[in-house]
Amino acid sequence: MSAARTIVLAPEAAREFDALDSMVRQRVEKALDQLALDPMALKNQIKRLKGDSAMRLRVGDWRIIFDVRSAEITVLAIAHRREVYRSES
Repeated sequence: MSAARTIVLAPEAAREFDALDSMVRQRVEKALDQLALDPMALKNQIKRLKGDSAMRLRVGDWRIIFDVRSAEITVLAIAHRREVYRSES
C-alpha cells in the first residue's frame, strides 16, 4: 500500500468546511481521510470534471472538488450539489 497523500484545503474550501453542520463536517472529514489513504476505495464516488483537470468526490448531497498533484490533494471547494457547479460570473 502506498503512503497517504497530504490533504490541503484552499482558503475558500477551508471557510466552506468550517461553515458546515457538524454531522456533514464529520462525513466530509471521513471521506477526505479515506481519499488520502486509499482513493481506490472511493472510485465509484470520484469523477473528473468536464473541461477541467479537477475531480469531484460525492459525499451524499455534498461535493468536494479537488485537484491531485503527486503526493498532495488540494481541496478547491466543498458545497451542496445544487450550488457547487454554478459559475460565479
